[in-house]
Amino acid sequence: MTKSERGERLLDKSQICKIANVTYPTIWAWMRAGKFPRARIVGGKSMWLTSEVDAWLAALPVRKLKGDGPPEAA
Repeated sequence: MTKSERGERLLDKSQICKIANVTYPTIWAWMRAGKFPRARIVGGKSMWLTSEVDAWLAALPVRKLKGDGPPEAA
């Protein structure tokens, strides 16, 4: 099964900015700092692999809620 059969796609700048809810200069700064996946050049345009963006999203910290206690010891 190829990546395209598994749903791998490319995302453009506007899609990335909507997903991350930031402007492109912020995305660019995050890429330079190693905090966001680097873009690929496709037809002269910056594009990102969905798998890399999904992995970045999954690695983001989870917001704690009021009343969350310390983790239970096993």
